[in-house]
Amino acid sequence: MTSKLLYHFVGNQRGETDNNQLKIHKLTKLDKGKDISCRYTDEYGEVSNMSGTITLDPYYGIENVVLEPEYTTINVTEGTILGPINCTANCNLECTYKWKHRGKTKGKKFELVFSMQALTISDIKKSQTGIYRCRIDHPYTDAYERRDISVNVQYCPKIKEIWFDDTSQRYRLSTPITFNFSEDILESNKANGYIDIRSKLPSFKCEDSGEFTIRAINGIAHGDTRKVNLTILCEPRNVTTESRKIETKVDTTENIVMYVVSSPLPNVKWCRMTGFNWIVKTEIYDYRYEISSKIHVRWELDFGVYGIRICNLKGCIEDNITLKPLDKPEAPQNLFVGTITFRSVNLSWIAGFNGGYDQTFTVQFKTTDNDIWNSTTVHTNEIKTGSAIYYTLDKLSPGTSYQVMVLSTNKHGSRNASLEFKTKG
Repeated sequence: MTSKLLYHFVGNQRGETDNNQLKIHKLTKLDKGKDISCRYTDEYGEVSNMSGTITLDPYYGIENVVLEPEYTTINVTEGTILGPINCTANCNLECTYKWKHRGKTKGKKFELVFSMQALTISDIKKSQTGIYRCRIDHPYTDAYERRDISVNVQYCPKIKEIWFDDTSQRYRLSTPITFNFSEDILESNKANGYIDIRSKLPSFKCEDSGEFTIRAINGIAHGDTRKVNLTILCEPRNVTTESRKIETKVDTTENIVMYVVSSPLPNVKWCRMTGFNWIVKTEIYDYRYEISSKIHVRWELDFGVYGIRICNLKGCIEDNITLKPLDKPEAPQNLFVGTITFRSVNLSWIAGFNGGYDQTFTVQFKTTDNDIWNSTTVHTNEIKTGSAIYYTLDKLSPGTSYQVMVLSTNKHGSRNASLEFKTKG
């Protein structure tokens, strides 16, 4: 006959017993770690030894999902380390963790990047910008949780294209090159692939032509730079020379050297015949040129104003050089003895060029056997080159040989013509 046994479970705070069975309904994580053991008492009151111990370890979760640091958005610089971003949850058994990434491009799907609890990316790239999702799965249930964090990868800007606009033309080029513009240049655009940056340039002049550096800076190291050569076009201007008024002499060649700002290269012409061409040479700077030519003064009519026309593709200007005479007068020309009497002689001559200043005439004479000169001034009205001048020399001795000299004089000196004659007697 079977003995009647009474079972007693130790460690049971709740639950139902059915003979030698214990049922605990709705185990919770609070039951974790509880030790359960049992013993029995027979019908004679004898108590058995305590059974072995069972420790409760119920499955639970997923609870208390946390991302650390607790941000919804993280900004990180390209080339640095993202993380660690820890994804934690209360689970029993231990949950599994997966990190997925979805880029910001429209239509992108989440793709697996890590199968671990902590997300760490070394040397992060700008292409890794986007949403990172931690998915937590319980190994024995269909339960799962997920948490998202947005990661913005900040990077130094890159110049993708350079645009230049002015009133007449537009350039859109992505490689360093030389740009030619008029002085009325308006603005430039610099694009880094995502944002168009428009910049109003200052008022440029020809003299500003040269190499310029465009830098893209946003506070992150190693911003992009591009070098461009700007050639600013302008019509000729700022003509300089040592003097626009040159004093010179007949039978002299004057070298004319001038400097002009121009872009592009100018061409230069005389507005008056000289027989010489202009030579154009670049100075140190591409926008400044030395222009040189010559004027040969053959006679009086070669003095005066010489116009100069300087042109390029943008326009023309005119300048001038004035040649002024600076010399002694020419010697009297065609000195001639006319009527000779016992006591007088009629002289005539042609006035030469006055050298640019008022000239006077003086007649000097002496007998050929004497060294003492007599002098008399010839009074004339306005004298022009080529004017005929007549003068009578009287109170001479009959039958005597004379030497006569006619001097033309101005502030710079004199020149003369001479001859000999003999009075009647």
